[in-house]
Amino acid sequence: MSPITLPPLAELAALAREHLGAPDGTPSPLDQYAPDIDALHDTADIAAWAGLTARSLATMRTRTRTDGSRQFPEPDQTFGRSPVWKPRTVAEFYARSPGPGRPRQRQRASG
Repeated sequence: MSPITLPPLAELAALAREHLGAPDGTPSPLDQYAPDIDALHDTADIAAWAGLTARSLATMRTRTRTDGSRQFPEPDQTFGRSPVWKPRTVAEFYARSPGPGRPRQRQRASG
């Protein structure tokens, strides 16, 4: 597979987030990146594009958050035992995600 030549995941997720709740049939701002955003990519390509290691992505696939939601989307397809995703799937997943994890607790001021 070839490296992903799209803007960073965070940028595309922000575009997708703006589109959440839009009426059905409204074009997605991600459509401007077609057909590249709908091409299938393996774990190594998606991880590099997302700023992760392939091992981190594999770990995220198996974990859930405290609310039961997944940390990474299910693959769009699997070839043998190799999962593949469309960058659009990953960007839309992160647009709908609650955030990176548990919020930090505020530290009390010493005094």
